[in-house]
Amino acid sequence: MRNWEVFKQRKKYDVFRILNDRSQEDLYFIAEGLLKNSIYISRQFKTCEMETDELWHSDPFNNRTWRYWVHSLIMIEYLLNAYEVFNNQGYMEKAVELVLSWKRHNISGTRSDMAWHDHAAAHRLIIISRMAELLRQDHFDMQLLEELTSLAEQHCTVIESPRFYQPRHNHGLDQNAAMYAAATVFNHLDKSDFWQRLSFARLKEQLEYLFLSDGSYLEHTPVYSFIFCNRLMRYVHFFRQDGNSECGLIEAVIGKQLHCLTYLVQPDGLIPPIGDGNPSRMSLKHLKGLEPASLAFPEYVLSKGARGIPPPELDMVFARGGYAAMRNKWEYDEETIQVLLYSAFHTKTHKHHDDLSLTLFAYGQPLITDSGKYNFNYNSWERQYVISAYAHNTVVVDGKNTSIDQGQIGKSCLASYHWSEPMAYCSAAHALYKGVIHRRSLLYFKPWDLIVIDFMDSLVEHKYEQVFNFYPGAECRQEGNSVLVFTDGGEKVKITSLLDEDILETSLLKGQKQPWRGWCCLEYNVLQPSWSMGYTKRGGRVFYAAHIDLKPARKVDFAVEQRGDALNINSPHGSVILRLSQEGEELRINGTDIPLQSLGPRAENQNRESKKAGDF
Repeated sequence: MRNWEVFKQRKKYDVFRILNDRSQEDLYFIAEGLLKNSIYISRQFKTCEMETDELWHSDPFNNRTWRYWVHSLIMIEYLLNAYEVFNNQGYMEKAVELVLSWKRHNISGTRSDMAWHDHAAAHRLIIISRMAELLRQDHFDMQLLEELTSLAEQHCTVIESPRFYQPRHNHGLDQNAAMYAAATVFNHLDKSDFWQRLSFARLKEQLEYLFLSDGSYLEHTPVYSFIFCNRLMRYVHFFRQDGNSECGLIEAVIGKQLHCLTYLVQPDGLIPPIGDGNPSRMSLKHLKGLEPASLAFPEYVLSKGARGIPPPELDMVFARGGYAAMRNKWEYDEETIQVLLYSAFHTKTHKHHDDLSLTLFAYGQPLITDSGKYNFNYNSWERQYVISAYAHNTVVVDGKNTSIDQGQIGKSCLASYHWSEPMAYCSAAHALYKGVIHRRSLLYFKPWDLIVIDFMDSLVEHKYEQVFNFYPGAECRQEGNSVLVFTDGGEKVKITSLLDEDILETSLLKGQKQPWRGWCCLEYNVLQPSWSMGYTKRGGRVFYAAHIDLKPARKVDFAVEQRGDALNINSPHGSVILRLSQEGEELRINGTDIPLQSLGPRAENQNRESKKAGDF
């Protein structure tokens, strides 16, 4: 027997939303359309006409993301938002129609693969909880609230089950928030206190696992880190209403993520398309409740110096997350340059074949970029391309992708770094190709010269291809073993191989489909042709040294000579000797040994014996 008096008399709660990105004008048209069965899900999809009972088993776009959002009941969130803004009872009635229809078609049996998807169920429970709270306050219909109560109870029971719950996963994070919200709203349920305690205990475990101590995000997609900053802040606001005294733990996590994002966000304020993310605008609009100190650095970058405080260090390494970020300055103008190197394999969630990839931002735009996510239809050629090694700025072995099965986790990492005023150095390694160790070193002589060194180490011969992918809109022209990059009619970048005697081919292509090469995704479900270049070599132990010249008009001379495991680099910046071997790395500049900061066990050290045996 439910204690409805407890439910009726408790305090009012403002339940957090899933999305919060629609103007009142947009919200009005979305809600009015839904009244007429004109189904709007998101900007990614066109509006479609469909009767309510058809929704749950249809897919006009043949797209799992569309099905996911339908079963999340995101349409109801739009209606609830509009109901609160415009006080139109018709919006609430349509929301009730939708939730009861979903219950009839999916609660005991369904034909949809997304009806009980772990993430869709979490979002649906949040929306059901918010709907019940609004009805409790405005229209206390006992029969309807019993329908919603029983629906919430079933969802909590399902999420409670270890077979359904997703530990060590961002879906589990939302499952915890959903159960906590439901246990708070439906406080007349027998297990509400238990579910509230369980969900918050699980939430703390997820925070400790997913968000690393250096502020990086385990699933290696910076845009997801930003999404969860906003989402966690919504949870904080809700927990504060409930008197939860442990919100400081969550706020500390958000602060660390923002510090990391300060270095990863492009100078123009867009989060780069690393991992399963497309270029996304970063904003602090929904994070104003944080301590000012947590916002000072990112606010400086996002306001282009108008507000906030510039970070004290130009270069930063996030060793646990696998990111190294280098800049020539914090002030934003046409000559602001950012270089990112990343290499890590923590989890298969959102994992691309992108280890040892880099991005380059200069002249007010990205120039060398990663591919974006396209969509989550995993069997499509487009999706398979954007996650492939060829869609990232790394070295591809034998034309294949790296091996990223569960047993390979941990075999990719940053290795060392050294920061100084005129020069930044960092290195990384992975062992994700069978029998091959790939080591990459970046020498950034600020501001105009970046040297990309790749050392491919194997006991047998392979075909290697050092790949660079350019941002759509950049035009490229090949001159021998050099590629010139033009934007706004001017030559901005020149990439030249400094070890070109053993290059078999220098390729430059765009928008190719057999095989897929030369594409970039800047918005959901859209691929744009973009230039891609590659240097092909064959061998067992092979060195690459590519000079990325960001001021080609200077016509500077770089020369590289290989002597065993060492490269001698002569340039206007002086003499550099870089020695790479299984025993480690040594860097000497103008006769002075440079102390490198080691970042712990390297991928090649973890797998040295396996390499000799040829069994990894």
